Amino acid sequence: MCLLDAPGGDQQASSSAPELTLRGWDAWSGPNDLRGVLAARRFFGEALQLDPKFMPAIWAYVWSLVWEGFENPSPDRDRLAREADALSGRAIAIDYSDIRAWRARTWALAGLGRWDEAMAANDRREISNQARPLL
Repeated sequence: MCLLDAPGGDQQASSSAPELTLRGWDAWSGPNDLRGVLAARRFFGEALQLDPKFMPAIWAYVWSLVWEGFENPSPDRDRLAREADALSGRAIAIDYSDIRAWRARTWALAGLGRWDEAMAANDRREISNQARPLL
C-alpha cells in the first residue's frame, strides 16, 4: 500500500516535512515523467516551507530539478541550474559533512557545466562517506 492509500493519508501526509517528502517520492513513483517530477517537486517544496533545513527534501528537490532537464522537451536549463546551485549550496552550508548535500552539489555543478568543481564535490562526497561510522 502506498502512502497515498493510507487511511486519512491526505491529512496525515501533509503534517510534517518528512511526511511531505515521502508523499513527493510517492507521487514520483507513479508516472516517471515530467508530470511525476513536477508533482513530486510540489511536495518537496511544501516540505521545505515547513523545514528549510530538512536535508532529504533539499536533495530530492535538487534531484527533481536535474530530472526535469531530462524529461522536459524544452527545459529552461539556466533556471533549473541556478535553482539547483542555490539549493545545493544551502545544503552544504547546513551540513558540510552530509553526503547527500555533496551529491546534490555535484548534480548542480554538473548542470552548470562546472565540471572541475563537480568532480571536486563528488570527491568530497566520497571522503564524507568514508568518514561515516558503520553504525
